[in-house]
Amino acid sequence: LGIDPWTGLGFVQCTEKREWQVVQFSRTSQVKLGDEVMSIGLMMSDPAWPVYVGTAYVSSKLRVPNDLVFVSGGRLTGSCSPVFAADGRAVGIIGRQLPLGYEAPTEKGMAPLQLVDQQQAAFFTPVEEFVHVLESIPSDGKVARLPWMGINKFEAINQDLKDILKLDKPAVKIDEVIPKQPAAKAGLADRDIIVEMDGKPLESLATPDLTVKNFVRQLMRMRVGTVVKLKVLSGTASKEVNVTLEEMPTRPNEAKQYFNKSIGLLIREKVPLDEFLDKTGSSTVPGLVVVGMVKDSPVALAGLQGGDVITNVNNQPVTKADSFKEIVEKSLAAGATTPLQLLVRRGEQAQVITVRPTTGS
Repeated sequence: LGIDPWTGLGFVQCTEKREWQVVQFSRTSQVKLGDEVMSIGLMMSDPAWPVYVGTAYVSSKLRVPNDLVFVSGGRLTGSCSPVFAADGRAVGIIGRQLPLGYEAPTEKGMAPLQLVDQQQAAFFTPVEEFVHVLESIPSDGKVARLPWMGINKFEAINQDLKDILKLDKPAVKIDEVIPKQPAAKAGLADRDIIVEMDGKPLESLATPDLTVKNFVRQLMRMRVGTVVKLKVLSGTASKEVNVTLEEMPTRPNEAKQYFNKSIGLLIREKVPLDEFLDKTGSSTVPGLVVVGMVKDSPVALAGLQGGDVITNVNNQPVTKADSFKEIVEKSLAAGATTPLQLLVRRGEQAQVITVRPTTGS
């Protein structure tokens, strides 16, 4: 049916005709330290006994900034299993478990070990972290787009800046407002400081960095089209702005890529955000971005660098990964040592780089 991009929850519609036991998740977990919890898992290796149950006790709760509930004194079942409170309420899901740290004696003394037991869960994600997704299950068969405020970075406020501003509450600093995007349209600017969201002060967590992560977490749980009300300090003045969240544009890491093993080159297509995120003189130049190269490969030996923009291959302009692939593979098929002429933009400078494939590649 679809995937929620922030929580990673995927939803499927089963077409098998059978009676399914419905699990109704509670809206809140409401578990306390010492409470017994249970989970039901599938033992896929044993078809005769496919279902098994685990029990444990709540030992601690942690904000990182996501809520995690740690357990001890027993065992819960494997990842993706539902977790139930003692009164039968479904209160969470077991996610991927972190490696467990141990020490073992060796000839050189005690050495740290990291062990992962797929059948032993140390913590689970409480329902508060994903109940908002259950209220609006995706149904278009796609990974939904995250909401977008049009700000590239949010930064923590250090104590020196807090003292200067006489700020005694949690805050988040805005950095890199993208032109023509929601934040810019609302009048936000670099170095503005957010102190409230939707009429509430920002939540104070253990460190300023966690406060920033929690602010972003709250944003990512909102829907596209939501109007976010922010109270902002701009210099010495305070102002309130309304920002309408839009659909997040394609990020550079989502752009179409192509890797050629023969010359050891990985490129990607440009996305509109490159114009604002790229701080070099090639930000508006049409072409393909060099993502990476194999060490001592033909392109590395020829002098190509990460971040270069390839604008032409063998005197043919390229802006799409498929066209680049076609030109390069056709040239390489003509002869193992046929050189490739790349016109490259590096910052403000344009240069021709000749790539000579190695014999027998």
